[in-house]
Amino acid sequence: TDCCDGDCPCNPVESAGITLPPAKRGVAWSGTAVFTGDTPMSIATVGAPSWVEVKVWANYVTFSGVPTGTGSFSIAVTATNCDGAVAIQQGILKITE
Repeated sequence: TDCCDGDCPCNPVESAGITLPPAKRGVAWSGTAVFTGDTPMSIATVGAPSWVEVKVWANYVTFSGVPTGTGSFSIAVTATNCDGAVAIQQGILKITE
C-alpha cells in the first residue's frame, strides 16, 4: 500500500539548501537545490536561463551548463509531497565575464 493514501504519517518536504555559485561566461558551471522529507516529491523550477540543463531527482535538482552571456538570474525551486506542504527555495545566479 501507498503510505500517503492511508493513515501513515508523512514527513513534510522542507528546504535543505540551494547552491548557485557565481559563474563565468564560457566556463562550465553547476549548482543544486536539495529538499528533505518523504519521497516521492513533485519538484519544479523556474527562472533558469536557456543554457542551463535542469535534472530533477528524488529529492534534489542539479543545474549545469556553460554560460553563454552575463547577468543575474533568479532561480526558484518548489517541492511538495504527500503531506501537501510546499517548500520553496530561491537563489540568484550571477554570471560575469
